[in-house]
Amino acid sequence: MLYVLLSAVFAIALTACRSGNEEDAADAEEQETNQEEKPQTDSSNAEFDALVSAMEEETEDTATLLFENNESQSHEMEGLTLTLDAYQLVELEDFHTNFSIPFEDQTDGGVILAQYTVKNDSDQDLHYMPTLDIDYVGATKYYSNYRDLIPLEEQLPTILSPDNEYLVEAGDEVTGYYAYPFGQKQLDDILAEGNVIVDVPAPTTEYNEYSSTIGSGTEFTLPLDDDSAEKSAETESQGFYQDRISAENMGDKEMIEQ
Repeated sequence: MLYVLLSAVFAIALTACRSGNEEDAADAEEQETNQEEKPQTDSSNAEFDALVSAMEEETEDTATLLFENNESQSHEMEGLTLTLDAYQLVELEDFHTNFSIPFEDQTDGGVILAQYTVKNDSDQDLHYMPTLDIDYVGATKYYSNYRDLIPLEEQLPTILSPDNEYLVEAGDEVTGYYAYPFGQKQLDDILAEGNVIVDVPAPTTEYNEYSSTIGSGTEFTLPLDDDSAEKSAETESQGFYQDRISAENMGDKEMIEQ
């Protein structure tokens, strides 16, 4: 009788253990699925999702999407056109200390990922050095691409570099990315400002000959929240040039003559 009772108790315990293990496995699978789905639900751009995943792996951190903008901006310079196709602002927290230097010696901060396309519609080869630096009100330096955050082959400064003399052949176009890092303090500053400015240089007809510059450069305004994006769109719809007065909300403008 005792043997039968012990056997029954053992069977019940074994069933409960198996049930618990199955539940744990199901929970782990659900968590893994949620992690896989997170970039897709956070972002509307699969190409950026892949770059963010690579950046998370590189920095040993998890990125949080703060803002994205898929409205393109273009500037034509006598046959060569630079287009800002889209960009995202993501936040990083407590990443590996190896990356503290580009983040102003901090281990928290954010990254602006921007996709650019350079297109040569002219009948001559042109050279375009993509020094697409970011500035903002109160900045103490210019912010540029940091090469160790995303795959090198995806970066515009790798695609257009001294190795190929920044060459964009006639009728050709290239697309690449920039990764701009900001420490936590700087991230707070640009979020408070609402916009950053990208400096757009002009191309040259000869490599490293600035006297051969054609066209003129400009600036792209990158809103970093919905309110700033709405303000920027309203200003553009009214026909105002996107200078710093407009981009940085320094005051109101009134159109006298267009």
